[in-house]
Amino acid sequence: MIKVDFNKEYILAGLGCSHTQGCAFAIYGEKLKWASKELEDKYKVECTPEFITDNLTWMAKLKKYIKISKILNYGAGGLGYDNTLYALKKLSLKPNLDKYIIIVQIAHPHRKNLIWSDDGWYRNSTQREFILFKKSDTKIPNFDLFKKIYTNVFLTELYNLFDYYEKLLYFQNLLESKGAILRIFESPFYNTPAFSKKDLTIYEKLKKDLFRRMYLDPLPLLSNSLEALNKLNLLYDHNLPEILKPKDPSIIAHTLHAEGLLLGDQHYSEKGNELVAKYLFKSINKETEFKLQGDNLYYLNEKAS
Repeated sequence: MIKVDFNKEYILAGLGCSHTQGCAFAIYGEKLKWASKELEDKYKVECTPEFITDNLTWMAKLKKYIKISKILNYGAGGLGYDNTLYALKKLSLKPNLDKYIIIVQIAHPHRKNLIWSDDGWYRNSTQREFILFKKSDTKIPNFDLFKKIYTNVFLTELYNLFDYYEKLLYFQNLLESKGAILRIFESPFYNTPAFSKKDLTIYEKLKKDLFRRMYLDPLPLLSNSLEALNKLNLLYDHNLPEILKPKDPSIIAHTLHAEGLLLGDQHYSEKGNELVAKYLFKSINKETEFKLQGDNLYYLNEKAS
C-alpha cells in the first residue's frame, strides 16, 4: 500500500454511485436545479455540478484533511459498477499518476450494467433496476415469472462482488505502477457479506471452468482468491462515526431527509459527507485483511500494527 503523504498536494478522483456524485442535491433538466426549496434556501447559489462537487461531497470535505488541488467527480447516480471501471480505464491512460489519489466507493454489486431487448428496442439499465421493474414497465411476455426466474437463478451477489474485486485489483496494480494512490471503501453505503471457504472455492472453480480451454491460465493473480482479496486496499469501517449508522433511533443521522432538506431522501447531507470524509481520513493509511471468524466465515478486519 502506497501511503498518503499529508504534506503533499494531490488531485483527488472519486468514483462510485450517487453517494459520491452528490446528485441527490439536484434535479436534472436543461440545467441542474436544487432538488427542493429547502436546499435552494440553504445554499442561495446557482446549483451546478462544480458547486456540488467542490463543496458538498465527501470528496470536497476531504480537503480539510488532505491537500487537494482538484477534484475529479466520476460518481454516477444509480450506477457504481461499470462506470467505475470505465473511469479507472480512463485514468490508467495517463502516463504519470504520482499526484493522484483515487478513491473507489463500492456500490451494490447488482448495479452491474445489463443490456436487454424489449420488443425490438435495446435498453440499458442495471441488474438492480431490472429486478425493480414492474410488468407495466416492459413488453416482455410473462414478465413477473421471467423476473422471478432471473432473480432466483442468475443474480449472484457474491460472484458479482468477487469478480468486481478481481477487476479492481487489476486496476490497483496498474495505477499504483504509475504512482497513484488507490483506496476502496464500502461502508456506510454497502457492506461485503460474510463469506465462507466454500464460496471462495466455488468462485475459483467457476473461473477455472471459464478458461479451461486455454493452454495458459490468464488469471494467475487469483489462483488464491483470499490472498488476492487481501491485496486490495480496502478501508475498514472501525473508525466510521456512529452518527452515520446510529443504533439508537433517537439519534438523527445526517441525511437530507433527517435534516428536513429533501423529504424521503436518505442520501447524506453536507454534514453527513463531512463525517464520511473524517472516517476516510482516519482509515486511509491503515491496511486491512479478511480473517476467519467463527462458523467458517470471513470478515474484513483492520490489520494489527
